[in-house]
Amino acid sequence: MAGPVEATAIGNIIVQGMARGYVASLAEGRRLVRHSCDLATYEPVSSPGWEEAYGRLASLMGGT
Repeated sequence: MAGPVEATAIGNIIVQGMARGYVASLAEGRRLVRHSCDLATYEPVSSPGWEEAYGRLASLMGGT
């Protein structure tokens, strides 16, 4: 899973909110982020290009 590209800035905001008392805990900060940002899920898929690259890697490492 991948989160927003602004994850570092969002984390900084959460930590500052915790320091100022606006965010009660790390768990609450995580909940805020989870409900405020879209997450993307990436699943591996097999393809001829990947299989070929793996074959080259395996042969370089002494595999079959």
